[in-house]
Amino acid sequence: MNLQKIINELTKLDIYEKRTIGDDYSELVLINTPALDKTLADIFGPAMKKSNEKPSKEMIILAKEYGGIRENQTLFKKDSQGYVLIALLWPWDDKQHITLKLAVIKPK
Repeated sequence: MNLQKIINELTKLDIYEKRTIGDDYSELVLINTPALDKTLADIFGPAMKKSNEKPSKEMIILAKEYGGIRENQTLFKKDSQGYVLIALLWPWDDKQHITLKLAVIKPK
């Protein structure tokens, strides 16, 4: 699955802003709803790191290039066709919006 297919699935939700759309990295702002978590879980499987869990060293390394991962953020990961897809959810202080960062990590 590529990022455009994931974004197409997310268009069923309330996208507030499309910040960056690319082949290897995309960033969207959405209205924070339970449907977002469900959609991402349907695509990626269960979250690798849920909100309010301490990130492991592996998670920190995966997310570093994309701004990192904090305790209040969520990380999804999926291995796909020789590369790794990740989704990072960064909740806003207003509790209504959330930034979604999607990335393709290719083997080095």
